Amino acid sequence: MSERSALGTSDHLIVKDQRDPRRLHFCVDGQGPVTVLFEAGLGKSRSTWALAQPLVARFARTVVYDRAGLGRSDVAVAPRTFGALLRDHLSVLDTVVSGPCIVVGHSYGGPIARLAAAERPEKVVGIVLVDEVSERAGADLLRRAMAGAGALYGGQVWLARVGLLGQALRRTYFRAVEGAALREVVVESGRVSAPVEN
Repeated sequence: MSERSALGTSDHLIVKDQRDPRRLHFCVDGQGPVTVLFEAGLGKSRSTWALAQPLVARFARTVVYDRAGLGRSDVAVAPRTFGALLRDHLSVLDTVVSGPCIVVGHSYGGPIARLAAAERPEKVVGIVLVDEVSERAGADLLRRAMAGAGALYGGQVWLARVGLLGQALRRTYFRAVEGAALREVVVESGRVSAPVEN
């Protein structure tokens, strides 16, 4: 059932790549001959694009989505491997995008965007990479980068558990976002619904 969100019309699609189907949340906004599908960095939701997506929606159809366990998407039971992240992205691309598409990937979303373009060359007509983390960087560099990302995510989990993550993100990551979009992204980014090991 569709509803209005600060980032467009909000809806869910069903992902059936597991024993138990789960809902993947997405928002669509804008109109135009091309759809721009935004892919966030690792551990981030559609809220990553809260500043850029409304600007692009002025001249193109835009799609943002929440990865499993983030925002309004259900938690996935299966491990969140690169292949699982790519399958979710392709589910959104195949279900929500009907015409030509430009895929925008941030950080770890960059390799997902590139591989999605290779998997769907008839649909993806362009790619924009924003501060991409390349899988070609080498295992040692990626391991160090992911350790840093893991520490950051662990800090976010702790802040979420004590109810301070939303406030911290409002003052840092989302400092340029205003109005209804700011309220929505702070509330949704201020909680972590992915399973966490103690």
